[in-house]
Amino acid sequence: MKFSIIIPTYNRCNVLKLTLNAYLKQTFLDHIKEIIIVDDGSTDETRSVVNDFCEKSPIQILYFYQENKGPAQARNKAIYAASGDILLITGDDVVPDPRLVEEHYLTHKKHDFNSNISCLGKTIWPIDKKVTPFMAYIQEMGLQFGYSIITDENDVQFNFFYTSNISLQRNFLLEDKLFDTEFPYAVWEDIELGYRLKKRGLQIIYNKNAIGYHHHNIYFASFRKRQELCGYSAHIFYNKHPELRDFLAINSSKNENPLVKLNVKIAEMFCLFADKFLPMSFPGFYDLVMGYYYNKGVVNYKRNFLEK
Repeated sequence: MKFSIIIPTYNRCNVLKLTLNAYLKQTFLDHIKEIIIVDDGSTDETRSVVNDFCEKSPIQILYFYQENKGPAQARNKAIYAASGDILLITGDDVVPDPRLVEEHYLTHKKHDFNSNISCLGKTIWPIDKKVTPFMAYIQEMGLQFGYSIITDENDVQFNFFYTSNISLQRNFLLEDKLFDTEFPYAVWEDIELGYRLKKRGLQIIYNKNAIGYHHHNIYFASFRKRQELCGYSAHIFYNKHPELRDFLAINSSKNENPLVKLNVKIAEMFCLFADKFLPMSFPGFYDLVMGYYYNKGVVNYKRNFLEK
């Protein structure tokens, strides 16, 4: 069984260079058939980085350029171009541990390479990176990743279909529609695919030893915007699968309560301060503020589409 590594990228040439070079240090290098890079309209030195890498790589490199259309379209292009048996879908800012491919391989082998098996690896912060309490929280508790709330490592739910570090067999994936390109942002499009795949019988196995290091600076201040985009895209998800209304928390009315707004403002100011100066986590405040911005995104979707 050979792997096709799928990496969509956009204006991250420096970290992409780190990521690509790390694949040359894999313990199971011979099991990598190709690395497929889809450049989603980068304006930096991405093409040069890929060209330089091609000159020294013993692995076949496929490079595609497209006008900026988002990661869903980029991944689909790579999937159709792939020829490996197993697709390892990851990110341009996820630097693989030397055993990443090996651990994915061993998970598939343990389950006899059954076509409906998917391996979820773990995406963590780099070992040498200063991790704030907020960063640690969003990695483990579900705002970005939720590894600590996985209840069954041998049958992980669809909402853990994280395309930062996940593998599955190409033939199983191609049996139906791929990533839905109606999602305008890099949120929910992977979970929506995971939902459809689980309904078709996909079994997601969590392997915490299949590690990718997430080289991406995240702060409380900037993460608020991401949560707003999540709320916006959640309504798109809901339109496709209305049975998930409660899961997606499509309820924007609570944002209109003046007391809620005041509490959010106070919590927001405190979290902005804490993220810079305090060495402790404040989960209740994080959830309050990020929930507010999530609902703000839901409201924006309604204003843009439902009230026209």
